[in-house]
Amino acid sequence: MGVFTLSKGGHYARPFATWPWLGEQSMTRAVTFSPESEYDSAAYNSEDVNKLFGLSFGFGGIHKDSARDGWRWSKGDQCQELLAYCYTNGQRNWDSQLRFPVIAQVDKGQLVVSHIGYDKLGYYVFDVVDANNRQVGRSVSVVAPRGLPSYGLTHGLYFGGELVTPHDMTVRLDRV
Repeated sequence: MGVFTLSKGGHYARPFATWPWLGEQSMTRAVTFSPESEYDSAAYNSEDVNKLFGLSFGFGGIHKDSARDGWRWSKGDQCQELLAYCYTNGQRNWDSQLRFPVIAQVDKGQLVVSHIGYDKLGYYVFDVVDANNRQVGRSVSVVAPRGLPSYGLTHGLYFGGELVTPHDMTVRLDRV
């Protein structure tokens, strides 16, 4: 896959990476955030979640049933946070304070392997390991609807909710 660029003032990465999928219900990517992936978001948007990669199930749209790795810069911890960002029957998986589960904290330049899957018990499952296959952070499971279709769309790098990319940044994503 390679290096994806988020350009200043935009949301979507180049090259654009949304494709149909059929059969498999999981994705695994090797991820490395470049040094310029650090950004200073306004306080009112510090909880915004960017999207790294993931799957939507069926063709009902990404805001119906989907599981994606979210990410954001943590100024306090000086790292990227990877988050479990899901929709189940149109509902986001955030808590009452609008927070998403943190899967891992990743340093700039650190290679990690992130896996998103859907199990037959009805959960989206997120795991992150380092280059030596050691668990980074924690495994997170989020309730998903049973009987999701075995087709849909893959989704690539996206910056925002409300914010646009404050400066050019790159992220390396490779299939594993």
